[in-house]
Amino acid sequence: MNHLKKFHLFENLSEEDKINNEKYFELVDILQSKVFDYFDVIAGTDENFNGQSPKHKFWLFATKSKLVSSKELGSKIIRSLNIFNISPEEDMNFFESLRVLQGLIYDCLDKNLIVKTDLIEDEDEDGSIQISYDYIIHLGLKTNI
Repeated sequence: MNHLKKFHLFENLSEEDKINNEKYFELVDILQSKVFDYFDVIAGTDENFNGQSPKHKFWLFATKSKLVSSKELGSKIIRSLNIFNISPEEDMNFFESLRVLQGLIYDCLDKNLIVKTDLIEDEDEDGSIQISYDYIIHLGLKTNI
């Protein structure tokens, strides 16, 4: 006899927190088709990079205590969506791609994007400095993009 494994995603959360997490999953769906595919941003994993920062572009959810993949989320509340390693050459186009989605995201999720960027400087093994941008995206009530 075949058995289906049931996943009870968000079952221990309040109704408000469940809705919050569902909206972030919907945001990822929108961004995957409209932005991430174009810029080769992939979902993050729990992969270990031997103590070094990964160089590829990826996204993770931020909870109160840490960054997690969707598989690791469990019953944690999503606070933001974090995107890592956008190159300086792609930064302005990436930001503009997010900006033009404001209306669509508001219409679909009834929330506005609040976007913050961080300049990251990493030193390579040869001593050269590599610059990239990390993005932190919140769903909020006011526009800040």
